[in-house]
Amino acid sequence: MPDMGDRIGGALGGAFYGIWTGFWHGLALRLVGMAAVMISMGTLEAVSEAVIGSSEPALHAFADTVDGAEYGSDAYECQDLW
Repeated sequence: MPDMGDRIGGALGGAFYGIWTGFWHGLALRLVGMAAVMISMGTLEAVSEAVIGSSEPALHAFADTVDGAEYGSDAYECQDLW
């Protein structure tokens, strides 16, 4: 029958083994998770850049049209005051 020293040694060894293996398994999973997040963020950035980049000239043209209409209406209002 094991004595108290064997029990304490077994408990400490088991705790160390659990912490050691948990750390390395957690580290591996953490690295895999970080890689997956970075890949998905890169993909999301590429897709959003493609969508925004393709519509950017149209947005600028629309903004110029709106600005022109605002300036034109202001000029028209100023003419009415004379």
